[in-house]
Amino acid sequence: MKLNEVKKFLVFDTETTGVNVKKDRILTASLVRSENKAITSNTIWINPGVSIPSGATNIHGITDEKIKEVGADPVEALYSVKAAIYDAWEDGFVLVAHNMAYDASILDAELRRHQLGSFDIKGPLVDTMVLFRMAGNQKASLDAATKKYGIINKTAHSSESDCMATLELLFKIIEHNPMVAEKNLRELYTAQRVSHRNWAVKTRKYFENIGKSFDSTGNWPKEEEE
Repeated sequence: MKLNEVKKFLVFDTETTGVNVKKDRILTASLVRSENKAITSNTIWINPGVSIPSGATNIHGITDEKIKEVGADPVEALYSVKAAIYDAWEDGFVLVAHNMAYDASILDAELRRHQLGSFDIKGPLVDTMVLFRMAGNQKASLDAATKKYGIINKTAHSSESDCMATLELLFKIIEHNPMVAEKNLRELYTAQRVSHRNWAVKTRKYFENIGKSFDSTGNWPKEEEE
């Protein structure tokens, strides 16, 4: 099946305590289902049992007080996120994220932390950040990508709002980039792996030239390959 023939998408996004996929914790996980463009959404709040750094709170607005009030037990919450994604794959959905290597990796680390197995890839994946780069764009943050297409992200850095913006971005990429849209899902999976690795190699060289470190392994869809 080609990307532009897909009718079922499940968009996944998280808000977390930081950017380290091995050490940081998930605070919210949003799942937005689009079937023939009919949309339903669900956001799960998770109490990680650790304090939220002020720098993270300044970005997404989630406080220790809020997460203690509404956050669920991490074992139950993380299991439900994993189950929802696996169920969607069984139902023929394509999983979508903007920066899949981050969201998939931190979910994998959280599941392992709580002895819930791992996040194994069992279905097709689309990473709008990678697709946006494949379409010839350099700056590929969600903010930059949505601005290019005139998409309004009403509450940026809210996982549900970011999911909605990512879904709209995906539809715009499909509409405006036939070289991406016409690829079948198996070809697209390989193309995304190659594109992400090439980006990581170039970015690592750039950071080395300016004397800074670059942490990404370049692996996709998870930072750590099995």
